[in-house]
Amino acid sequence: MLFNFLIFYQMFKNKFSLKHIAMMFACFTVCAVMSCGGNDDDDDGGGNGNGGGGADALKTWTRVEIPQLGQINSIAFGAGKFVIGADGRKVAVSSDNGKTWVVNSNDVVANGLIYDGTRFVAIGGSTVSYATDPSGAWTTITLSEIDGYSLGGRSIVYGGGNYIVAGYRGYYAYASSLTGTWSYGKIPELRGDGEYISYNGLAFGNGKYISSSARGKLAYTTNPANGWTIVPNHPFEDNSGGVTFGGNRFILAASGNTLGYASDAAGTWTMNARDPMVAAAFECVAFGKDLYVAAGSRIAYTSDPAKGWTAAQTQPFTITSTGNAIAFGNDTFVVAGVLSSMTSDDKGLIAWCTVK
Repeated sequence: MLFNFLIFYQMFKNKFSLKHIAMMFACFTVCAVMSCGGNDDDDDGGGNGNGGGGADALKTWTRVEIPQLGQINSIAFGAGKFVIGADGRKVAVSSDNGKTWVVNSNDVVANGLIYDGTRFVAIGGSTVSYATDPSGAWTTITLSEIDGYSLGGRSIVYGGGNYIVAGYRGYYAYASSLTGTWSYGKIPELRGDGEYISYNGLAFGNGKYISSSARGKLAYTTNPANGWTIVPNHPFEDNSGGVTFGGNRFILAASGNTLGYASDAAGTWTMNARDPMVAAAFECVAFGKDLYVAAGSRIAYTSDPAKGWTAAQTQPFTITSTGNAIAFGNDTFVVAGVLSSMTSDDKGLIAWCTVK
């Protein structure tokens, strides 16, 4: 308890962000449960009814630090390579499933990253950049302002024949071709107090696009040209993070130890019960090999979100680090984030786990 208090004091002394404070409280909750004998050491890796088979491999993660990068914001997999986007207008490439990384010397702003089947595509504020070879030069186009404001793009998705970028103040842009004409719009205000909304996640599945906001709100559309509809009466409160589609489900990761799922973006969303054993400020989620993995201040996994989530036994992220983005490829999940230092610059942090 004294150790926890000292950490709490140090974080306020160094003016840590609210995210780090939330991560700290999540850690306290986990430590309290574990000290009471609440840890689950069953052999199938699925303390909540999931696990077994491939899920068992998700117990153990390997940590890789990349000192030459600051905070890593995005990750994508394609053509046998993982690509990450970091602060300082940097991207890095791994051809060995996250074990080693080569930093590209070209400037690329990549708040969000995807692979569209032939190219890697990055969104960075008002720019969209793309490259077939992420280790080489990237082509960049600039998107128009909307109502006199930069788009502030933070997330991007490709599906149903459209690229969609979402960002600041509910603005979004879409196009059927990267080099074609881009159109612009605005998702309706998600709060009645006039507070502007930023979007942290986009996904496409079952014919619908869904966007998650920093205020816990969700919106969907079947065609971005026709505008968006707010998802009514969902159970999420605040800080909705990454969203993905896989296994015929949408999965949402959010702060406050919140994970949720729905088969229809416009339908009923179910929030997993808050389990202190997987307490975390979740930021991202991915699907692969019939498994779901969520990451933030901790890593959790499941083969069926209806049966709950299991915390990984090896936790590469702590109260001074967080996983911001996750991707799956080559039977491997790779989480990208940041290791925050109280005395020096932040460092890029990677965690990877191969599932056979």
